[in-house]
Amino acid sequence: MKDVNVIFLTGRLTKDSELRATTSGKHIQSFSIASNDDYKKLGSDEWTNKCYFINCVKFGNTLGLDKGVAVSIQGKLTSNTVEKDGVKRTYIQVEVINLNFIVPKEKVEKVEEVKNEELAEKTGNIDEGMKAMFKEEKKDDVFVKGNQDAEDLDVPF
Repeated sequence: MKDVNVIFLTGRLTKDSELRATTSGKHIQSFSIASNDDYKKLGSDEWTNKCYFINCVKFGNTLGLDKGVAVSIQGKLTSNTVEKDGVKRTYIQVEVINLNFIVPKEKVEKVEEVKNEELAEKTGNIDEGMKAMFKEEKKDDVFVKGNQDAEDLDVPF
């Protein structure tokens, strides 16, 4: 019987991803995500939140991933053993097969631009020409363009 090694996770990047390449030119991207788990303590009605930090690696086509971006990943658990100063250490990580943005990256970038614009407005470091670049309106914490309703957005959940 063949074993199954599949993992699905959602979470937010804990820092910007690190990109590197092997000597043969194969691209490798490393990052970690924080994934929360809520549970009730045994014999109690009190909810507890626990955060797990999971190391991930993606081979092949790479994307620039920034800290705080929400992603869902599908992958498999892998281990890597490293020996340093005579001590062997084994690291578990997720080898990413499929990565999706929970909120499309373009929308995440636009929200960041709007946040930067709002900050600049508060501090008085923005001119009228820059204000014209930010014409989105905010509906229920979702930024939409023009008269497009928030219900019309393609949201993956």
